[in-house]
Amino acid sequence: MNKKITTAVANLLQKDVTPVFDVDGVLCVYEMGMFHHMAVCNKDWPEYVKTNRPYDTAHPVQQMKAFIYDKGPENVHICSVAYSDEEEAQKQDFITREYGIPVENMRFVRSTEDKKTYLKELAKDKKECQIALIEDTLKTIDDIYETTDFLTLHVSSFFSYPTFGNYESICEQLKQQAYQYRRRAKELEKGAPAIRCWDYEKLESKACSYEHALDIVQNKTY
Repeated sequence: MNKKITTAVANLLQKDVTPVFDVDGVLCVYEMGMFHHMAVCNKDWPEYVKTNRPYDTAHPVQQMKAFIYDKGPENVHICSVAYSDEEEAQKQDFITREYGIPVENMRFVRSTEDKKTYLKELAKDKKECQIALIEDTLKTIDDIYETTDFLTLHVSSFFSYPTFGNYESICEQLKQQAYQYRRRAKELEKGAPAIRCWDYEKLESKACSYEHALDIVQNKTY
């Protein structure tokens, strides 16, 4: 076992174990404001998500990208609270774009209590000890730990996960990132009003950055 991987994280790589990830603060860097984790207060959040689309340009977590690549996106599930259909759609697009996890492996709920219900649905064909919830909220995983046999991991268990694999995997990840950002940029360009031009440019710039990184890895000349 790689010394940088904790025992609990290494266990998630076993074929019979299903990891279930939260999104905000786990798969998504939760920095929505310029100097705060939030851009607006909770009561204004649904409208902010609708008008500002924060998940279009949200950042993934590189340690999580590496783990999910190693595990296989098709073997990973998502369970996240979304307070509106709009937030759910944006999170789904973010997860698809950044991690390649199948839509059918995603469940969005309206409260943290509903996460336990989803875990129990997954446990119909498995033992509870073969399903793990990865969270950043201690109250949520404390409750799961104390009332069920599901595995529980705090997001900090992944902080030391190695972020770079072999040459082929690095190239593939860079290609996927460039493709996903350019696809989103083109979608935005077609259907968004002129006021969203800046968002298009940010997405296009990210695609170019990944393509440039790929060229460097492949030792292409300019």
